[in-house]
Amino acid sequence: MPVNDLPRSKFSLTNIAAVLGVLALHGLATWGLANATSPNFPEPKIEEIKPIEIQLITPIEEKPPEVVEIEKVEPTPIKSMPEPKPVVAPKPAPKPKPKPVVEPKPTPKPKPVVEPKPQPKPKPKPVVQPKPTPKPKPKPKVVQDDNTVTDNSFALEQQRQAELEKQHQADLDKQHQADLEKQRQADLEKQRQADLEKQRQADLEKQRQADLERQRQADLERQRQADLEKQRQAELEKQRQAASNTPVNFSAGQASWRSAPNFRSLERLRHGGKPGDVLKMAVTLTVDKKGNVTNVVKNSSSGNAAIDAGVVRAVKASKLNPFTQNSSPVIGTITLPIEYIIPGR
Repeated sequence: MPVNDLPRSKFSLTNIAAVLGVLALHGLATWGLANATSPNFPEPKIEEIKPIEIQLITPIEEKPPEVVEIEKVEPTPIKSMPEPKPVVAPKPAPKPKPKPVVEPKPTPKPKPVVEPKPQPKPKPKPVVQPKPTPKPKPKPKVVQDDNTVTDNSFALEQQRQAELEKQHQADLDKQHQADLEKQRQADLEKQRQADLEKQRQADLEKQRQADLERQRQADLERQRQADLEKQRQAELEKQRQAASNTPVNFSAGQASWRSAPNFRSLERLRHGGKPGDVLKMAVTLTVDKKGNVTNVVKNSSSGNAAIDAGVVRAVKASKLNPFTQNSSPVIGTITLPIEYIIPGR
């Protein structure tokens, strides 16, 4: 077997297998592309293109200047003739410039994806042409003599001066009437302001009188309340004075002596007791508004009549500070316990 035969056969089989694989892959790709569904894209809306209207404008024709007819005036003899003023011819009106027609900008054409159905084109509206204005007929020119031109110009100037004077006088009269009306309105406004001020002063005076009356009524009411309070205080004082004559009970601690009772006189009495014995008794005192003891009542006895009588005499000879109630002196009663110790001999 030759050496070159074996590798050549192996190479050819490999190449054939590779070619077959590539063909198979191409076939599968072709079948997949054929069966794949294409996406549905929405059809773009195409706006309707409106037709462009173009209107033709006719140029305006110039009107020839009107010729003023001058009436003939009979010449009048004038001593000195003024120099005639040169007649200035009117300037011709400028021709109006025609308006330029603005061409619309072309709209960009949309990219057609799907060809739309052709729509019928709208019929263009007929352009109405304006009617030509009739040309005015020129007035006949009046031919004047050179001798009468100067007379007519002077008469026209006099007539114009008279009309100007008349118009000036009318303006003066109108201004005078306006000034009179303005002055009348100012007088009316001044009168109205004076009436308002007078009414305001009257209202202020009325308000002042009302305030004075109200103040007077308040003073009267205050005086009446003061009189009532004074009368009430007088009645209270009378009642207090009447009540102060009624004795008021006080405790022994509320009493203060101005002149204490002297019990030394009891030592000279024959009491028959032993030295050091304590004799107890109680008395009730009635004290007037000046502090004097007006009455002494024995509540309990010490057991010795002489001692009891001596204690009553000593207490009745004493004097206290007046009892007070609501800062006023009153008649008071007080009960005092008294202890007497028999002195030794």
